[in-house]
Amino acid sequence: QKHIYRGAGHTVLKAGFGMLVPEGNSLITEHTDNEDRYHSVIVFFPGSIGREFVSALPRQQRTQVPQAPYIHFKSNVYIEEYIHQIRALIARRQRLSPELALLKVQELLTAMYELAPELLMAVFGPASNLPLKSLVEQNLLSPVTMDELAFLANRSLSSFKRDFLKEYGVPPQKY
Repeated sequence: QKHIYRGAGHTVLKAGFGMLVPEGNSLITEHTDNEDRYHSVIVFFPGSIGREFVSALPRQQRTQVPQAPYIHFKSNVYIEEYIHQIRALIARRQRLSPELALLKVQELLTAMYELAPELLMAVFGPASNLPLKSLVEQNLLSPVTMDELAFLANRSLSSFKRDFLKEYGVPPQKY
């Protein structure tokens, strides 16, 4: 299983599930509770591709939903086959042209839209920055270091410490 930390929260990704994480800072840790082998595939792409995909949808298909930090979904046969194809390309060290890579990402977005349109809209909707206080409090009981919190807050460690002191009145080391 994977533990995914974002500024807006934390989730665990288990077998048979997938996740679509928009651009931004994320921490991903992997571990297994047993000896079973598992695999994962991570597809990185610019958020602009997702936003362009959503904006190209007919107006009646767009819905207003609150912004989400990620899409956590149960996989289906189509997405499993997509992952199988991507893994085969990786195993064969097949390089894709930028045009073909874009088509593969659009294929994934289309499959995701058919699976969970409201979630896709939530991830690629208007961005908002999570306040430092919310970020700290949502990760208070998580095993996240100060360096990692600074990373999730899109700040340098010194900026994070300075902003933390301003917000809480004490340095993070004494919190």
